[in-house]
Amino acid sequence: MKFEELEIEPKIIQVLNQLGYDEMLPIQEKVIPVMESGKDCFVQSRTGSGKTIAYGLPIIESLQENEREPQALILAPTRELAVQITKELTLLGTYKRVKCLSLIGKQAMTMQAEDLKQRTHIVVGTPGRVFDHLEQGNFVLDQVKYLVLDEADALLNPDFYEKIGKILAYFPHKPQICLVSATKNTAAQDFMDTHMADFVSLRIDTKNEQIEQYALQVPEEQKLETMVQVLLQTCPQACVIFCATQQRVREVTQFLRAKGVSVAGIHAGLDQAERFSVLDAFKQGKIRLLVATDVLARGVDIEKLDFVLNYDAPSTQTLSIHRMGRSGRIHQKGKVLTFYVSENSYMAEQKKWDLQPVEDEAKAWKTLQECHRQVTDKAALVRKDVTCLYLNVGKSKKIRPGDIVGAILHIDGLEMDDIGVIRVQDHQSFVDIYHNKADLVLKGLHTIKKKSVRVEISHA
Repeated sequence: MKFEELEIEPKIIQVLNQLGYDEMLPIQEKVIPVMESGKDCFVQSRTGSGKTIAYGLPIIESLQENEREPQALILAPTRELAVQITKELTLLGTYKRVKCLSLIGKQAMTMQAEDLKQRTHIVVGTPGRVFDHLEQGNFVLDQVKYLVLDEADALLNPDFYEKIGKILAYFPHKPQICLVSATKNTAAQDFMDTHMADFVSLRIDTKNEQIEQYALQVPEEQKLETMVQVLLQTCPQACVIFCATQQRVREVTQFLRAKGVSVAGIHAGLDQAERFSVLDAFKQGKIRLLVATDVLARGVDIEKLDFVLNYDAPSTQTLSIHRMGRSGRIHQKGKVLTFYVSENSYMAEQKKWDLQPVEDEAKAWKTLQECHRQVTDKAALVRKDVTCLYLNVGKSKKIRPGDIVGAILHIDGLEMDDIGVIRVQDHQSFVDIYHNKADLVLKGLHTIKKKSVRVEISHA
């Protein structure tokens, strides 16, 4: 079924067309009608199946553009996933002027609180930080119609369950609830029985036929050299190497870096800016190998990831499913190889990896030392006629979004439909200009409320 067959706004169809999304994926065909019906739902689907658009499209379609308070709350177990969801929904809502805000730890509460004072349509966050803002009164849930738990099985484990219960207590009404997960546990069932009346349960694409799974028994002391042999044999264009501990990530990363390999490491011990920087570089195809703890195991979408190496075997089958889900995403194939030290029944069921010598090691090393992976810049596809402008005035000059709109509309050739999301900060502001009309604003906007203003293209 094509997206155009749905009765949705042309502004959303325009984004989908720009992204090259024509046919709906199975999860989207099943979830979108349920979300539109207003019923609660539990969606069990493999990772990389198109879930964000499945729940995000009906939410964005229903948003009241001029409502100042959030209308949807999406919870995620990791900061990386929360930021990814925020970017995807912001992109999908580009021409509806949707402001989607991520609330995650290791970022300044005060700056997030300032952002919440302005019109915000969708809040995406980790449970702890979302609860902190609710407790401090930085936003309310009065207008929130949708509550989504993305990676619900992780969110409903003991680390988060209590916080989510406290978040639910802030709702003055019952929202429509959607749980999305690749796996289902008893905590998820308990949550549904308690908080979701007459819900619809959907099971879609739970097995990924695009991934080949292999196992190889390797003594602990031989793992590093065996890993090198495997990498030389496969020369993956992009590979995640999962390790059990932060220390192991550091050791493997340093070992590969010493050999000149294009590699970086990511784990919870890195500061937030470095984690995002490393992940962005890998997503953009600037790094070939990424060594990671299970901070990367859930939900993070990496294009053209053709190989996953479990350097340390996953501790549970659920974790195995999520690690494996980094590869073989929509319409892509992938391989997963797990190193294991001692025999067990689960590993015995996997295909055995055939470790072969490499004929031309020099060529293989050269390949691993470079990275030329071409990835799709989704934002560039959608925002090719959208320019973000920087203004050197903000709240300190008593500037409000309406003041910026009024000043821009006084410029010949500019209309309301040409103005996108506006973000006013203490000493600066940002505004999206549509339809390639940024030059008119750059040339024509000199003052706002009789205050001199400098306008530049923002590269942030």
